[in-house]
Amino acid sequence: MSKNFFQNGKWTENPSEVKVLECDCGGKYIKTRDGQKTCLRCMKEE
Repeated sequence: MSKNFFQNGKWTENPSEVKVLECDCGGKYIKTRDGQKTCLRCMKEE
């Protein structure tokens, strides 16, 4: 499912689909960093 967003005065389709992953602790996160395998809360604790 893609979402529309407003850019340069026009409505466009979102070019990429966002995937929500689940961490070992049960929290959910969107992978934003190369090699990320845990949520930000777990990354902070490491």
